[in-house]
Amino acid sequence: MNSDRKISIFLPSLRGGGAERAMILFAQGAIQAGYKVDLLLSEKSGPLETLVDPAVCVISFQQPRVARSLPALVGYLKREQPLALYSTIPHANCISILAGLLSRTPFQASSKRTRIIVRESNSPVSETKASFSRKITHWLTPYLYPLADNIIAVSNGVRDEIGRISPRSLRKTTVCHTPVYLPHFEELAQEACPHAWLSHKSIPVYLGIGRLTPQKNFSLLLKAFTSIRRKHPARLIILGEGALRKKLIEQADALGIADDISLPGFALNPFPYLKRADCFVLSSDFEGMPNVLIQALTMGTKVVATDCPSGPRECLGEGNYGRLVPVGDKNALADAMEQVLNDEPNPKIAAIMKERYGVPATTAAYLKLAGLE
Repeated sequence: MNSDRKISIFLPSLRGGGAERAMILFAQGAIQAGYKVDLLLSEKSGPLETLVDPAVCVISFQQPRVARSLPALVGYLKREQPLALYSTIPHANCISILAGLLSRTPFQASSKRTRIIVRESNSPVSETKASFSRKITHWLTPYLYPLADNIIAVSNGVRDEIGRISPRSLRKTTVCHTPVYLPHFEELAQEACPHAWLSHKSIPVYLGIGRLTPQKNFSLLLKAFTSIRRKHPARLIILGEGALRKKLIEQADALGIADDISLPGFALNPFPYLKRADCFVLSSDFEGMPNVLIQALTMGTKVVATDCPSGPRECLGEGNYGRLVPVGDKNALADAMEQVLNDEPNPKIAAIMKERYGVPATTAAYLKLAGLE
């Protein structure tokens, strides 16, 4: 392997989430393509660390706040001069762009400098409704994103939103499929499922996966599931951790479905759950391109998703690969969750997803943006 063929990836941490998993897979794909990869972390923490390819060099700046990583990132770029720096998650993207600018010398040839490529993995317009820090990042986006060399949008909807927020960024924005699937996930799916409801299944089991945050709207899923449970026996498992855990448990108690709801927490390997569930449900208010929805489809699982901005409609082929329902409509969600159980399995859908979101093809697209093969 040529030591000059190095790329770097900057992330806040490895605490968990679709964006982090995608970049871990991209790192693995780049290693397989013959590149050296440095994974730069603001803070080295999180369960996803065990998923990182051993050939990837993990470097932690040991900073609890991403902004405080800026000096260390500038120093790294000056010292190592990787061919490209990739980042994802808005505040990390802004720091990457600033670091790229500050690390350049006045007369440095463009062919010699590190290319800065940022990835937008969520609905940037909807993100403005989140925390104060996210709003600050949203304010900075029109000024900083045009200074990146390239911008990856995970869906056409995200690309359009970037254009609305930062029109000057649109010409640098390319829609690229997300690295989601590797063949060895089939082996992971065959591992014993740790949940008894799926190991010894006697009634339909629905599955939701994601951070327990307002964006994912698991409250809506509980309401829809309650409508189903009143008609016939069923169970619901929600994988993930987050600030809303206590509220969701209290809501389940109030709805009278506590005995049929399980929140076992974060699962490092979600594939045994996805493979065995009768239906995967995405109840989000907004997304970018939900990786877990793609994962469910690669496992051949039936899916129902809200038609939120943006990603589910594109992923599901306008509803040909799964059922779409209006955002926030608990009755429509409940109806679709019941009806989808009667749909005939279509193995062609899994094959389409595996090819479209496979790591080799998606990695090649990411590398091409940096002028790399």
